[in-house]
Amino acid sequence: SLTNPGGIGTVHSVPRLSKGQAAIIGVGALDYPAEFQGASEKIIAQNAISKVLTLTSTYDHRVIQGAGSGEFLKLVHQLLLGAQNFYDEIFESLRIPYEPVRWSPDLQVDPADEINKVARIQQLIHSYRVRGHLMADTDPLEYVQRKHPDLDVLTYGLTLWDLDRQWPTGGFGGKPMLKFRDILGVLRDAYCRTTGIEYMHIQEPEERRWFQDQLEHAYSKPSREEQLR
Repeated sequence: SLTNPGGIGTVHSVPRLSKGQAAIIGVGALDYPAEFQGASEKIIAQNAISKVLTLTSTYDHRVIQGAGSGEFLKLVHQLLLGAQNFYDEIFESLRIPYEPVRWSPDLQVDPADEINKVARIQQLIHSYRVRGHLMADTDPLEYVQRKHPDLDVLTYGLTLWDLDRQWPTGGFGGKPMLKFRDILGVLRDAYCRTTGIEYMHIQEPEERRWFQDQLEHAYSKPSREEQLR
């Protein structure tokens, strides 16, 4: 069975077996490691520090061997990193139209690499403007999890560790700096929702800029009054 002492803030517990149980799994609280809980959001993002949780397994050795318990905990660890299409199946069951961002080691090495990443983010923005319509949900009859290699963050050497880091945008989204997750959100809302938009073939820069100004802003849900009109 599963017990969740993390719900009341317990980080680590060793649950006791009840009569007739073969194993019980304790799930601790999900939080940053204790040594980083006083760090600022910026430092946590820069150093690729993620929240962690502790799983413990109490088992009846007459039914389950220690190696079996260890294999189970290892499997859970692998699934949480995305093994066996774990997140793909979750996204599909929830009908989320995009692929999950894959786990991979952080690629940030030195300040010079940060400049390189800014250029790659600009490349990604351009790719969404050119090919974002290929991931738009234009089929009202069937759910399809949409993807395109030119719109995959890994294609540009970017990782999930970059999502909460602030990056210069050159005015994209109406702000000089944005988190990478916010940049992705604006791009997907602008080009990958239920309308496919192509305009980069237009020759006049001012006309292209007009489309970008109209499209590239954070999505805001219409008010109740607007929805009832």
